[in-house]
Amino acid sequence: MEVPFPAPFVSAREVLPMLGFTPVWGTATDLEPAYGFRSGGIDITVAQVTGRYFQSEFLICGSAFNSRQAKFVEQSMPLYLESREQTIAWLTFAVGVGFQPTGAVEWFQDGCKLQHLLPWEQHRAARRAELEEYARLRSLRPHCHVDRTDLRSMLSAAVQVVGWPPAPGEFTLTFDGELLKLRARGKVLAAQAHGSPWPNNYAGELRDLQ
Repeated sequence: MEVPFPAPFVSAREVLPMLGFTPVWGTATDLEPAYGFRSGGIDITVAQVTGRYFQSEFLICGSAFNSRQAKFVEQSMPLYLESREQTIAWLTFAVGVGFQPTGAVEWFQDGCKLQHLLPWEQHRAARRAELEEYARLRSLRPHCHVDRTDLRSMLSAAVQVVGWPPAPGEFTLTFDGELLKLRARGKVLAAQAHGSPWPNNYAGELRDLQ
């Protein structure tokens, strides 16, 4: 699944020195300097490279270790991001939110609280909001809850009332909060149900009951 990225307007290269990353010269990079950070068990280098889709990006590479964890870090990051905070969140994601530094690393501590700014997390939050809104609107539509057996029995009786081939005409459905009623060809069929009463009656073609 593709996750759309926001329009970039902050250079990660300008943010890195503000976080304590220092220039590293003579590394394998498309554009020097690379930037390194070594503190609190975090030992990473951020270097500009050409990615798999032949686009420039930063490669975050190195390790993170403490008395309980030792992990290899390798993660790509765009050259430009939405904000300074998003850059911090991305670096933290690369190291791993579950990692416990051996000393105080301010940007990492901040980044753990900023994971919601990452593009895929924003996309996930937007999707979750859409589903919640859909569920809210769905709950507002006229509906009722009917036992499956009772509903099947009512519909079977309705099919017999309509006959075959079905005569031209309509059936109507109403719900008063207790009974779901189907009227067809002068007869009323009902099933016990529960929910909110419907403000309107609903009609359909008799042939559709088949």
